[in-house]
Amino acid sequence: MAKNYSRRDFIKSTFLSSGALFVAISPLRSFAQSQQKANAKGIDAAALNKQAKQLFFQKKYAESAAIYQQIIAAYPDRISYYDGYAKVLGAQQKTLAVAELYKEGLKSNPKKPAFMHRLSIRIQNLCTGNRKAELAFVSKYGDALLFESATQLMLDAINLHKKNKGLYLNLRDILKTVEKKNNWLADRNLVTINFPEDLQNQIKTVSAAHEQLWITSRTKHKPQMGSDVDANVNAIKNKIRRELYTLKEKNLRDNSLRKARKEHWKNALEKHLAAKNTNKTEKYGMLVLGEQINDTDTIGKLRRYYKKQKAHDRLVSLNRYLYLNQETIPNTLALANSLIYHSNSTTAADEATTLLDKIKDYVDTLHPAAIANYYILRGTVLVSKGKRADARTYLLEGIKKIDGRGGAAYAMMETYALSFAGDNLSKGEAILKALCGQTVTAIDDEVWKYVTYYIITQKMKVTQTSVMEQIKQYTALSKIQKKMNSAELGITTAKIAELKAKVHHS
Repeated sequence: MAKNYSRRDFIKSTFLSSGALFVAISPLRSFAQSQQKANAKGIDAAALNKQAKQLFFQKKYAESAAIYQQIIAAYPDRISYYDGYAKVLGAQQKTLAVAELYKEGLKSNPKKPAFMHRLSIRIQNLCTGNRKAELAFVSKYGDALLFESATQLMLDAINLHKKNKGLYLNLRDILKTVEKKNNWLADRNLVTINFPEDLQNQIKTVSAAHEQLWITSRTKHKPQMGSDVDANVNAIKNKIRRELYTLKEKNLRDNSLRKARKEHWKNALEKHLAAKNTNKTEKYGMLVLGEQINDTDTIGKLRRYYKKQKAHDRLVSLNRYLYLNQETIPNTLALANSLIYHSNSTTAADEATTLLDKIKDYVDTLHPAAIANYYILRGTVLVSKGKRADARTYLLEGIKKIDGRGGAAYAMMETYALSFAGDNLSKGEAILKALCGQTVTAIDDEVWKYVTYYIITQKMKVTQTSVMEQIKQYTALSKIQKKMNSAELGITTAKIAELKAKVHHS
């Protein structure tokens, strides 16, 4: 009398009976010979396993595979040895062989959930990772219902090991894997998988108690970081890792560790910036820069923070650190700038001059803003030493280089105007009035030609000067009018208040 099989019975019988084909044609075909020769208790499995791992890391896959075959023949119930061999096969892109490996393992260990779990995962990998290997598996073992088979294996594993949460999570993964596979098939106009609804409901029911854990574990990509940043970094540093054999692997590991440390320190930096904890901000900022000296995001945040907190000594120290570690033109200018504007040292101006002398031969290669910065710093130092005419000579040289156009030229012209003193203050006032858009009589100074160029180019622009820029321009004018005791100071001050009101209301 014919026997009626349920789908569950059919899947089980298919997987257990087809194992007879395995030994003759899989990468484990040497098992039979190994089993005849090996004494199960006559080898040092732990030592051989270590040797096989070392060979694997050295990419000596054939030698490693041979040792794993020997160990598995002696200890066919140890899942860890199968896992080691699976890595060797996987490194060689032998996905079909990996599935067959665990299939043979399950044949020898039909009641062990670990083998059911591994085979289920590998069957799913066949379905989503290697179309050719998937078709070969189906052709060889006569089972086209791979996802159903994988599901049943996982359910059987759970029945044998109900407390293993990982099994429930992997079971729930199957629904997502089927969805991914169907999307792949649909994109290529191929027939999609008809995954039985009752099996989908069974997956949801069995894994229901772990649904939230599945959602959390599958959606969070970044690991949770403990509150003790230093302890976290020390844990990264002190973790025992395997020996590496190639320079490429060592460089990849070093980069990975550096990135991990930097991520912890950047998170700590953000925390202490928000809390305005200057000591901690400096500590973690410097640790980040110790890993990556040109991290412009961190450099910018530290500079802005120190300026806002008026921590001028720390700003100078930061720029000196950057200069000493990378003597680039931007770092040289930044250190000179902080020395001139933020240092109380009596030697700051002379040190800044020495720094500027180092880059004077490269000024023509810089962009306009850096050119302006260089000449403004030169002019500011000379003004501080009472050499106002020399300062204007330097500034005029810079203004000529960019033909008096753009914001960089304006910055130098403003410094030029503010360098006047005594009876010549009216010249500086005339320049600043013109730059503010007021009508004034031309002055007898070579810079006036470039002031005119600037005004003409500004009028040709589609967008008008911003309110903030206008405030800056009128503030400079008010400074020189205050020195002159000008009757027009009140008008300028009122204009500044009007402009600030616009900013406030906007």
